This record gives sequence, structure tokens and C-alpha cells, in this order.
Amino acid sequence: MTASRRKQAVGEPYLLEFHGTECDHCVDMLPLVHKIEKELGVTMLKLEVWHNPRNNRLLQKLDSSSVCGGVPFFYNRISRQFICGATTYKNLLSWAKSEGCAPFLPPETAQGQEEDRSKSAFERLRSKGMERLQERSKPIAPGGSKPDSTKSQSTDSSGSKESGFLGVPFFLTPKKNKKSLPWYVCPRTKP
Repeated sequence: MTASRRKQAVGEPYLLEFHGTECDHCVDMLPLVHKIEKELGVTMLKLEVWHNPRNNRLLQKLDSSSVCGGVPFFYNRISRQFICGATTYKNLLSWAKSEGCAPFLPPETAQGQEEDRSKSAFERLRSKGMERLQERSKPIAPGGSKPDSTKSQSTDSSGSKESGFLGVPFFLTPKKNKKSLPWYVCPRTKP
């Protein structure tokens, strides 16, 4: 880092963090940001982009080639380095010190957590499916009708608002995105 660049940074924040209010990955990065601010004695300028059009325009200007396309987005005005998405503490520290950093480096533990979440979601769906299968295979009560408890729990197979294909809730069906971003980057627009 040259002396002229150090003089430019005196008195004003040179580390910019662009985030969205409802962005989960941005919230996950907050403890690391606070730790770096405390350790290095610097202040990061935190700019919310989902509800502030001015900050969003600045983000688009700094990410002019749309390499990142989402938040969190970290930009160092001295070294002109950026980090796209959630990252490791070591990578964020190197970025803050204006040393070499990787622009795309997801956190180590996040992938394992993501796999755990998907496994638990799959297990919940599997157990609900097994329960429904057992309910449907119960013998019919004398008189030719099912018990009242199964009538209230049954769903129609026509794909009503409450259920989708094969009784899977509509909010669990996959959505098709226009642009595919890595799992550790929230899209630029509001979810």
C-alpha cells in the first residue's frame, strides 16, 4: 500500500460493506465484520441496498461488470479489491488489510450446514409422506366411510392452494431463477 493511498484513507472509511436488510448471508457475516473492526481499529461503511436506491446505484457502479450480482459485497477503496458473498474470516481479514484475497471464497462450515438443512428437510418430507401413506392404508370403518379425523386431514390431488403435486406444499416446490447465483450470495433484488 503506497503512502498516497494511506493519506486518502485517513479520516474516512475505505472499507465498504453492501448488504440487504433481510439477507441471511449478510446477517451471518456481521460477527466477522465486527471482529475485524475491533481487531484492526477501522470502521466499515455499511450500505443497505435493497431499500436504498442510492446505495444500490453505488453497488452497481462498483460491480460494473456484474461479476457479483448480489450481496453481501465487500469493497476496499484503497486496494480496489472486492469479495462477493459470504466468506471466511481469514479472507475477509486479508481484504481489510489490503492484502491479496479471493473474490469468491465461501465459508468452510456453511456447506456442511447447508447439507444438514437439506437432509433434515428431506427427512421431514419423508416422514410426512410415510404418515400419509399409513393413514390411507388404514381399514375402512364399518358402514363404508373413513373416520372423521382422516377426512379433515385429507388433501385433494387437484393441486389446490394448500398442496402441490402429490400433496407436497407449494412453497417446497423448486422455483426457477433467471440468474443462478452461488448459494452464499443473496440476489441483488428483494426476495
